[in-house]
Amino acid sequence: MTILITYPDRADEATQVTRLAIAHELINAGHEVDIYPCGRTPRIEDYEAVLVGSTAGHHHWPTGAVSFLREHVAELAVRPTYLFQIADTPGESPEPPHDLLHLLYRIGIAGPHIVHEGADEQDQAAAWGRRIARDLDNRVEGLSSGVWPAGTAVDRRLRA
Repeated sequence: MTILITYPDRADEATQVTRLAIAHELINAGHEVDIYPCGRTPRIEDYEAVLVGSTAGHHHWPTGAVSFLREHVAELAVRPTYLFQIADTPGESPEPPHDLLHLLYRIGIAGPHIVHEGADEQDQAAAWGRRIARDLDNRVEGLSSGVWPAGTAVDRRLRA
C-alpha cells in the first residue's frame, strides 16, 4: 500500500521524530511511504492512505496543515486518513483543536492521535505506526473510519 505522510512546512523536531518513527514502522510492515510537507505534496489520488501530523500551538494547528485538510477533504474522505498531534503542553486535551472539528467530521475521522512530547515520543509514535499498519493490513473499521459517537463532547460541539 502506498502511504503519504505530510506535515506543516515549518515542522518542529518533535513532528519530525514522530513522522519518521511512524514511517519506519509502516515500511517495516511492507508499505511504501512518501513524506512531503503540506505545501509540496504530490497528487493525493496516487496514495491509498494519508497521515497528517503537527504540533498544535495554543490548541490550534498551523495554517498550512489546516489548509491542506480543507483543500483535500474529498480525496481524504475516500481513503484511510490518520492525524497525529504532538502535545507540547502537559495534560493537553485529547479533543481535536476547534479549527479542525468540522474538517475532521467531513473527512470522517475522529481526531488526531496524541503523541506526548518528551523522552518516549519516538516509542509512542512507533507503537501508533504499528497500529496503523495493522489497521491498514486488516482493513478493520474503527481507527480510521467513522465519526464521533453521538453524545460525545465533540458531537455536542458540532451540533451546537
